[in-house]
Amino acid sequence: VTYGTSGTAASGTDYPSGASGTLTIAAGQNQGTIEIATTDDGVLEPDETLVLTLTSANTTAGAAATDPTSAGVVIVDEGMETVSVASDGASEEGEEATFTVTLSGAVSEDLTVGWSASDGTATAGDDYGAASGTLTIAANSTASQTLTVATVEDTLAEEDETFALSLTLSDPTDGVRLGTRTAQATIRDDEELEASLSADAATVAEGGAAAFTVSLAGGTSTAEVVVTYAVSGTATSGRDYAPPSGTLTIPAGHSQGAIEIAPTEDGVLELEETLTVTLTGAATSAGTATADTTSAETGIEDGDELEASLGTGQVVVEEGTTAIFVVSLSGAASTTEVVVSYTTSGTATSGTDYTAPPGTLTISAGASEGTIEIATTVDSVLESGETLAVTLTGANTVAGSAVADTTPATITITDEGTTVTVSGESRNDPDEGDRTTVRVTLSGLVD
Repeated sequence: VTYGTSGTAASGTDYPSGASGTLTIAAGQNQGTIEIATTDDGVLEPDETLVLTLTSANTTAGAAATDPTSAGVVIVDEGMETVSVASDGASEEGEEATFTVTLSGAVSEDLTVGWSASDGTATAGDDYGAASGTLTIAANSTASQTLTVATVEDTLAEEDETFALSLTLSDPTDGVRLGTRTAQATIRDDEELEASLSADAATVAEGGAAAFTVSLAGGTSTAEVVVTYAVSGTATSGRDYAPPSGTLTIPAGHSQGAIEIAPTEDGVLELEETLTVTLTGAATSAGTATADTTSAETGIEDGDELEASLGTGQVVVEEGTTAIFVVSLSGAASTTEVVVSYTTSGTATSGTDYTAPPGTLTISAGASEGTIEIATTVDSVLESGETLAVTLTGANTVAGSAVADTTPATITITDEGTTVTVSGESRNDPDEGDRTTVRVTLSGLVD
């Protein structure tokens, strides 16, 4: 029996060439078998047909004929090839995200693959460019293809974000299926925030508020930024100002925050003190943050005022004793000495009735009063009481403001006592109507 082959399978490629031929059926048998080997060609291709048709039959023992009906088989490809996508790794914002598309084995026809990007935590238009398209893998090629998607450079400090790229077989080819159809790309944030500090005012008054502004350079954050700081200076925490928390939280999306420290109204006259703030760190969950450790300083101005006033514990003193005037400080205690100036006046005479005083009184730091002591003089003149008046003319301290009440205080100096002796001296015995002599003796002079 002779036969021929046809179909979509190719002679010499999908099965051996010269496969057409003859079959000999042995005498006494009523059938025989035609066997045609198919070829493993390493090409992914659609299923193919192999058709066999009998063309003639001959025998020496009589007549033989053939049925012209053909018979066919389907040659099935030995395996499915897969097309897959993978991300080439993370990329910084502003750079292109790269994906690689691979085919596991060659196919006999051009392969068209559709692709599109979709949101993960990243948003199309804000974080990456909306993108889609197709790519073609040529027939019999196993070379990989590269896809790129642009990412957006912004000024937000944010967490790393992701988006996906997915494949579709827009023009399917028999024997090809999707392998890894989706790959995820990571967009790394490249912003670094730096927190810096400035003082809102050079000085503030006790009882006010010292404000320091913390500014974020390099952008804003999609998460809160926590800034830590330390306070130093000549002012003392707990005495000169309320102890601060040491942390400042700047809300997401904001570029500034304020550290406020409350100086204490302490009723103490003191020198200006300093309040120094230094940033020690900055952190955010949405990226990288650092702190500029340059300090900022504000002075705390003392708002207290001291007043010196005068009084006496005495109204009258006897000459030869000490006249004491008491200078009292009111309004605030001073952390430095207070110098009070004064003058003397009255009917008493300086240098004659009392020793001329120095004209200044120094009151020690922290003390609330001092005394002016003036020594009175004992003389030999019998005189009426004389007045010694002291008037404050000023008060000064390096710790702040001091004033003097100029109302004078007066003490009377009384004479220590001069005696008068009267004695009669008779030189004869006078008769009535005669003169006699009387001697009067003073123990001291009178004025």
